[in-house]
Amino acid sequence: MNRDADLRVRKMLGRSHLNARRFEDAFGIYASILQSYPDDVEANLTLADLYLASNNHRVAVQLYRPVQELDPDRQGLQRRLELARSGPKPDLTW
Repeated sequence: MNRDADLRVRKMLGRSHLNARRFEDAFGIYASILQSYPDDVEANLTLADLYLASNNHRVAVQLYRPVQELDPDRQGLQRRLELARSGPKPDLTW
């Protein structure tokens, strides 16, 4: 399988895990994608979003940085960075 096909198949698998709400599996797939394709914007964004959603803001910021360099005009990127830099919000539910 060539690199483009490999990347496409792995992203499809990652998205299927996300759609099925199997977030741990999605983490693993997207992390493995970045090991092979560190400059892939979509994989960086998706993994950063997963970390942001799990309140690991520091790692999310680190993953958004390559996107800033590779695709600085990416829609929504600045807002994502602001959320990640603001840190986790305390749980105020009673």
